[in-house]
Amino acid sequence: MKWRIQLGLATGLLFASTGLAEVVLTPELQAIAGYDSNRYREPDNASSDGFFEVVPALQLSWFSSETTEWRARGQYSGRNYLSSTNGQMDTLSVEGGFSRLCNGFSMELFAGGGTFKDSELPADDMQWLQVSPFIGYTFVNGLQISLRGYLSQNTYDSRLTYDGDDETGQYGVIRPGFNWPASMKLNVWGEVYAEQFSANEPVDEYSGLGVTVGLDYDVTPLFRISGSAWTGSRDYPNEIPDLVESRTDNPSGAALSARYRLTDWLALQMQGGWERVPSTNGNSEYDQWTVQMGITIAQDFSLH
Repeated sequence: MKWRIQLGLATGLLFASTGLAEVVLTPELQAIAGYDSNRYREPDNASSDGFFEVVPALQLSWFSSETTEWRARGQYSGRNYLSSTNGQMDTLSVEGGFSRLCNGFSMELFAGGGTFKDSELPADDMQWLQVSPFIGYTFVNGLQISLRGYLSQNTYDSRLTYDGDDETGQYGVIRPGFNWPASMKLNVWGEVYAEQFSANEPVDEYSGLGVTVGLDYDVTPLFRISGSAWTGSRDYPNEIPDLVESRTDNPSGAALSARYRLTDWLALQMQGGWERVPSTNGNSEYDQWTVQMGITIAQDFSLH
């Protein structure tokens, strides 16, 4: 589950209730089938399996002015693997937020939290609270420079420290980047990032640096192809002698997706992704690739 509550949500609702806003309600449903080459991200790739996933969602948008949008969204994601030994993963989220344009600047602010459950990896079960701001500036030629951030407080359900306490941690990342419309059909973007995870279990703490680049190409107004690639480094400096080693991971990967809109409310999508994580600790490295395809059904309903 994931809970996100927008700062200033009551103000947005006030605009909607007093008739000063256009309000749009959007129910959405995704149905996905796919294949995961390494369910548990293990060095021997021994857990490949197919899966089905359903993602229902409900979004409410209201526009208090031509430059300000308030938004609230609830979403559930349930992935079930074909083999009973690989179980299922569940995420439930609620989010709210706003975005505003002002003299070339774009601003967003979200806050929230949530919970995630994995039937076969209970140590990954967690709840979190988060905040994610964004600011960008768009030049006359369409080039946008931006800075986004993310900060979360995590609490794990079944993960204990070596002292026997419930593990908690704080994750933060900053991502300066750019977005460039190279042509009417092609959009290019990129980000660098710096991340850090701090916890009451020192051996789980890490810091990292990396870069991500991507592009979107509109083959037709209804058919879009997107691709991205990333690489980075992540250091785990702490260790427990004869028990846990310090290590450095170097994750990299790529993804490619295609989306075709059949009607105003129905779209088809395909996606593939690959990730490789070499590590100075052989037990922590893995390769993983996934492919999936599905449909998205979404319809806007104007309430005002």
